[in-house]
Parts: sequence; C-alpha cells; structure tokens
Amino acid sequence: MKVYTNEKNLGDYPNRNKAAEYASGKYIKYLDSDDLIYPHGMEVMVKMIEQFPTAAYALSYAKAHEYRPYPFSLTPEEAYKEHFLQRGLFNEGPTSLIFNTEIFRKEGGFKVFKVYGDAEMLFRLSAKYPMVKMQPALTWWRQHEGQEFDLGHKNNEYFNGTYLLSMEFLESENCPLNNSDRMRAVNRLKRYHARKILSLGLGSKKLKPAWNYLEILNCQLKNY
Repeated sequence: MKVYTNEKNLGDYPNRNKAAEYASGKYIKYLDSDDLIYPHGMEVMVKMIEQFPTAAYALSYAKAHEYRPYPFSLTPEEAYKEHFLQRGLFNEGPTSLIFNTEIFRKEGGFKVFKVYGDAEMLFRLSAKYPMVKMQPALTWWRQHEGQEFDLGHKNNEYFNGTYLLSMEFLESENCPLNNSDRMRAVNRLKRYHARKILSLGLGSKKLKPAWNYLEILNCQLKNY
C-alpha cells in the first residue's frame, strides 16, 4: 500500500482525479475516509467487473430488486431507461463503484467539481459504454453532518444540479434513448421536479418563489 499526501487541499473531485493519476492497475476503486468496504467487497467487485471487459464501471446498488442474478450488464439504452423511466440507477457514489481504468482516463475522469460530480460521470459514461450491476451490501456509506452530500441537500444544490444535469444529457445528441422514450423521460423528470419544488415551497411557506422558479425551469404543471 502506498500513501500520497497533497501539499494543499485540492477539493473533492480534483483530488479524485489526482488519485487516479497514481493508479497502475486495471481498475480504479475509491473509498472515502468516512466510508467502509466490507472484507469481501473488493474481491467481489473485481470478479464481477472482470466478466464484462467492455464495461466502463460496475455499480453495487443499495437495494436488491432484480429479476435476474448478479452480475449482469446493461447497454447504454437499458441503463438510461432504468434510471429515467423506472426506479433510478445513477444515484450511487464512488464508494459503491469500481471503474475500468482505461476508459476512466480516456473519458477524462471527473469533469464537474460539484456535489453532483458523481452523477455527471455516470451519465456520461453510461451514454457510451455498457455498465455492470453488482450485488448490494458490499460497502457502507456513512452519512453525517457536514459532509458534502449533506450540505448539498440542505441548500438544494444537489437537487437542482442533478435536474439540470439530467436535462442536459437527455437533450444531448448522444442520448442513447429513442425519441419517444427520451420525451417520456423529459416529461417524467419535469413532473417529479415540479412536485418536489412545490413540496419544498409549501414546507417553507414560500410558494410564490417556488412557482416563479418552476416557470424559470419550464416545469409547467399542465396535465401533471
């Protein structure tokens, strides 16, 4: 094991990219200092992603609710359908992921240095490459006060950022969905976001600003 220390604090995602520069193996595995990977976790992750050499990454989803045994691969279209039209998929952080080093570097690593940088990476990779779903419970993500994810939720940065990010990838020419599914995904996303904004507005008794924000984001409530 080698330990590297930065001379200055690079920040969350620049630090992830810096760490990836030191990687010499076939795969890149992140583990944040406040999280935990179970003793069998690394072995299982490597064995599973090894079965799919063209996959950009493998993901250990938090809940087991599959119709087939793990591991299995999803095409870009299948992955986007599951995330945008079914139960969600691109919601896991680096602790639950293992990356193909070659593809990670080819695609430039993390490019968005905000609390939703993980989601941007998964949207981008999944639009071009297959991904692998692994069994749950390989890691433990510790949630606590003061972490970036917690702060991002309190100021709604994660909520708003992932909405805009999702719209960007759905409207991209590289979106793997056909036009019919893409429009269904856009409308579904707008409905969810509109309801969430109004819920937050009602909870904070700031309904007028919430309504104005809906208009800015073009989240019309007609037929919702």
